[in-house]
Amino acid sequence: MRDYDDLVRRFRETGAAAAAAKRAVDEAFRGGLRDRDPEAYGRLLKEFGACMHAAYPKGTPDLYHDLKNAKRRAIDTATAFLEADPWFFRSGYLKAQLIRRLKRATLTAEQAERLRRVVLARVEGPDRNEFAAYGRLALAVRSPELEARIEEMTRGADAGIARRARWMMLRFRSVPAAKARVW
Repeated sequence: MRDYDDLVRRFRETGAAAAAAKRAVDEAFRGGLRDRDPEAYGRLLKEFGACMHAAYPKGTPDLYHDLKNAKRRAIDTATAFLEADPWFFRSGYLKAQLIRRLKRATLTAEQAERLRRVVLARVEGPDRNEFAAYGRLALAVRSPELEARIEEMTRGADAGIARRARWMMLRFRSVPAAKARVW
């Protein structure tokens, strides 16, 4: 558990660093640094690239393959990345790719429960483009408890959370529970 928590923390930290590096590049570009001092701008781009590389899960191409083969370490790494929910340039695309592979993996009960918590956190979180992928993930880790909690969230005071919860319930209703996995 400690290794998993450390992985979540690392993804949060490296994701924040990648987001900060992207902001620095954007500000420098808007300020004309590219034309005034191309070398300094190049150093910023290099730093941004290094931060992006550090923010991605190690061995991402192999991770995709290992997820397909349901290797526990790969599933835990992908789950930790989704739980950390780092928000940096292109991270939404990466999350959708990880979800696409995770939803087909054979999960342990513990892994499925972690992913249910991730789904709930995304319902409670901000609107993001990859939210539809989380709806597909919710179907893969579906449980009566998850459905009940999301149904409860549809009646919440926060309009954004209630809207995302309603969207998730529509996803559940699109696939009969009898066809869902049993955990």
